[in-house]
Amino acid sequence: MNDVFKANISYNKSESKSSVHNESVEKSSLVSGRNMNIKSKNGSITISGTDVKVGNDLDLSAKKDITIKASEENFTSSSSSSQTGIGLSADFSKGKIADLSISKAGTRGRGNGTNYINSTIDVGGKLKINSKNLTLSGANVEADKLDIKAQNVVIESKQDKSEKKDSSYGGSFSIDLANPSSFSANINGSKGNGEKEWVNKQTTLIARNGGKIDTDSLTNIGAVIGSESEKEKLKVSANKVIVKDLEDKNKYENIGGGITIGTDVPNTSIKHDKIDKEQINRATAINADFEISGKKRSAENLGFNTDISKAQEKTKDEEKHLDAELHTDLLGKDKQEELKKAGGILGDIGTALTSKDKTKGDLLERYKQASMMRAIGDQVEKNPEYLSILDKKVIKNGKIDDETQIEQVSVMNKLLNDALRAKGYKGPDIKMVLTDVNDPNGPYYTDT
Repeated sequence: MNDVFKANISYNKSESKSSVHNESVEKSSLVSGRNMNIKSKNGSITISGTDVKVGNDLDLSAKKDITIKASEENFTSSSSSSQTGIGLSADFSKGKIADLSISKAGTRGRGNGTNYINSTIDVGGKLKINSKNLTLSGANVEADKLDIKAQNVVIESKQDKSEKKDSSYGGSFSIDLANPSSFSANINGSKGNGEKEWVNKQTTLIARNGGKIDTDSLTNIGAVIGSESEKEKLKVSANKVIVKDLEDKNKYENIGGGITIGTDVPNTSIKHDKIDKEQINRATAINADFEISGKKRSAENLGFNTDISKAQEKTKDEEKHLDAELHTDLLGKDKQEELKKAGGILGDIGTALTSKDKTKGDLLERYKQASMMRAIGDQVEKNPEYLSILDKKVIKNGKIDDETQIEQVSVMNKLLNDALRAKGYKGPDIKMVLTDVNDPNGPYYTDT
């Protein structure tokens, strides 16, 4: 009965970490079926993340500032993971170790951002505001009529903002230690970056039936003001008007791929995800008459957009996803050679690991020997005519044929120097001298 011993050994380790922080806001609400008055004799009024609904009139009055703004929802996240595996199978019934496999993979990611939730004010009658400064920043205000008096009026839309980065990596290598030429390897990875600045909802200040704004300075940044009525327009009196459009972007790109080696010509995989979107929030004035420093000016002349359908418009909307295997036999010859070179290097490592009893030196020296022999073999493959010269018989009628010997040494010199230069050697040509191992001081041969 034959003694048989087989064994499998494996080691696996995995780690993961994640952290998520979200701030959510529950909006407040103020409701009145009739009139509502909010006053601050010596201070300011701030309405943040609130829905206000008034059946009749709303009066807001403050000595300093009145601010109606969006609430903020902030978020952050981070994550990482890694996996490592090693496997070894042995079959001593045949007196050899069979297979070795190694793998490692991991991912990393992080992101953060802020989302804005607009405040809303809906007034059935007149909205009256009196303060030094009035700011609408992420708000939607609507009333039947407007009566606003402030030294400075700023109306601006708010952009949700976020950024994220992610990456992944992986690799595996397996080899038949009894037959180092039988191996496979896979390497892959990806990296992504993205950023977003995007207005979800423009800020608006709208009268259903006109009204007036009396101010020294009016600033509109990507917001909409005006009247729904063409007959009852919103009349704006100011000394200075600043008009700015607000541009949005939503961009993300992840590029990755891999290479699988185990055949003469390896295959590669390609992954490419891309989001590229842009939007413009135009400073818009609808059914509004302007008087600037006592002179009538048109909204268009001041730089306002007057087409409500173009107040918020996407100007770019691209989204692409590619996940494909690329068979490298379809590539150009130069690219195939690069990939074959990568496969050869892994093969040399495998040979160095398992040829201790066949070649001299430590692991690095054995790798150099295997690498050099492969480089010479590559040159023979490119110049098959050299084989016919090297196969010629040197001994004729019991004597060395000098002409054949010199021709063979010449080919050996070419193979050696071409192989060295293919590996990056840039020095002078190396001259090979052939002598008799039993008589090193006897006759010798070179290619000259």
